Amino acid sequence: MRLQIEASRRNRQLQQELGSLLDDAKKILASKRPVTEQEIKSLEKRRKQVDWPTDSEQLNKTLHRFKDIDKQLRKRLIHQREQRSAELERLPRMLEQLEDLLKKKTIKEAAPLHDRIHSSINHLKTLGVTDKELGRYTRRLHALTPQVRELQSWRSWGGDEARERLCNEIESLIGSEINPTKLAAEIRRLRNEWNQLRSDGSAAVKTLRKRFDKAAREAYKPCEIFFKQQAEERSDHLQVKQALLERLEAYLASADWSHMDWKAAVKFQRQLSNDWRQAGPVDRRKNKEIETRYHDAIAVLDEHLAREREHNLAQRKALIERIRGLIEYENINHAIDECKQLQSQWHTTVPGKRKLENTLWQEFREACDAVFDRRRQQHQAHHELEKQNRAQKQQLCEQLEELTRSTMTDLAEAERQMHKLVDQWNETGPVAKRDHQALEKRFDKARDTFQAHAAALHEEATQEQLALLRKKAGYCTEAEQLLEHADPTAVNSIIEDLNKQWNETASLKDTDTEQAIQQRYRKLRDALMAGTEQRDKLLNELQANLEHRKELCLRMEILCGADSPAEEQQARMEFQANRLAEAIGHGVDDPVGSVTDLEREWYLSAGARPGQEKDLQERFEKARKTAGQQ
Repeated sequence: MRLQIEASRRNRQLQQELGSLLDDAKKILASKRPVTEQEIKSLEKRRKQVDWPTDSEQLNKTLHRFKDIDKQLRKRLIHQREQRSAELERLPRMLEQLEDLLKKKTIKEAAPLHDRIHSSINHLKTLGVTDKELGRYTRRLHALTPQVRELQSWRSWGGDEARERLCNEIESLIGSEINPTKLAAEIRRLRNEWNQLRSDGSAAVKTLRKRFDKAAREAYKPCEIFFKQQAEERSDHLQVKQALLERLEAYLASADWSHMDWKAAVKFQRQLSNDWRQAGPVDRRKNKEIETRYHDAIAVLDEHLAREREHNLAQRKALIERIRGLIEYENINHAIDECKQLQSQWHTTVPGKRKLENTLWQEFREACDAVFDRRRQQHQAHHELEKQNRAQKQQLCEQLEELTRSTMTDLAEAERQMHKLVDQWNETGPVAKRDHQALEKRFDKARDTFQAHAAALHEEATQEQLALLRKKAGYCTEAEQLLEHADPTAVNSIIEDLNKQWNETASLKDTDTEQAIQQRYRKLRDALMAGTEQRDKLLNELQANLEHRKELCLRMEILCGADSPAEEQQARMEFQANRLAEAIGHGVDDPVGSVTDLEREWYLSAGARPGQEKDLQERFEKARKTAGQQ
């Protein structure tokens, strides 16, 4: 208990220190005078001296508010420095301008400029510029001041003319569509200019004065209405904020924190905070007081919510740990019952950050799923035990059937398993006569189905590899087309695109085939990159390859039963005659080969010259597709 009291006392002390620091920072920020670097350093030093706790959300919020104000003060300091530099740079130009105006006897512009220079010097002093730095400018201004006064002394003769002009200007503002704020500023400017004129007390001056004042009052009427409306709106906003504040303070006064409906409290806090933000601005003189009251009150609610949030978080973490402890519980049925009871205790009073809440909920679900998974695993194990009680040959039949139904992603491994099952079947003793025939038939059927499936997968894999080889050969054909007609300036870009496509294409499983197609592609790529001489050399090789490509087309047409072009009929008859003679006379394999072998040879061998290759490619593909239609 004593530790709690000490902790509470320390927390209040920290809150007071930080509150004092925050108030001082607010005062500096609210002040219209320039901020000094020393003030900012002093605030930062005081902040570092505070022993900040890490478990108080309220104190951390206050710290964030202080850091925000500190950031604004530093921005102001930077702005002051920029402003000081700009004014110091502008000051000599203004003095030169004043000197020029005095030479021209232009008092109308010289007098206000003289006042602006004087104000600028005073402003620079507030920004930290020393009298020593400003000395030369001050001396120049003092030297010019008598001339300004002298001109002002005889200026009055032209006063009536100026007053007439001012009357006309202010009368032109009556009924104008100018923004009320800008209109009020313009009226103030004209009145200031009027007041700068010397009066000799003549009847004419008095008449013009009455005219000017009457026009000023008439012109100001829209401003009066506007500012009155603004004041009324700010008054309304103040009433709204006062009502919200009273509602908040009444809520805090009646709150029973030990039996709080926390979900309702969260809803209340969110709604009231939103209403406060939308309430609109109030009069500056009353804004500070009501904002301070609001932030102090809402901080109390936020602190209670933060405590409950941490408490609820700890409770839910404890629930997760208790459920995790049930995963290895010996009596799984008891563990399931207790898990269900603990699940009913999971509830969120004051939610934390979304990421934390999602993480916590995921951990809770995973812990519960792990408990229920144990029961599912036990049921499965019991089922597997029942299956093991069956006859060995029935089990082998089921295993082979299951293997037959599998996807066989690793075909070699699947075939190894099939042979293992066959060996086990042959090693298994006889079964009852009434079961023998049915089991033999079932096992033979499963084996035949497996072999047919495996053969189909072998063929599918072969066709997939052929398709991949066909794709890579297509890149080679594209490269060959560039040998004669490629724009030298575009070769690098085209080769770069081809290389990208080549690299993105998967490698063939057969290493020898992959190396052969890579060799074909690299030879073409290197020739294209090497220049004209190397390309011409390769074109000559492609020209020499023409007859070989024709022979491959002819063999594919013979093998697939496709028609050959009329000009190739004689060559076809001669090839078939030689084919028969070799088969009879020497007992050699059929020189035509298989469709698969012919495709592989076609894609791996270099093409003909670009102008010849396209027709041969179409002829070969036409014959190949004929085989697929048979």
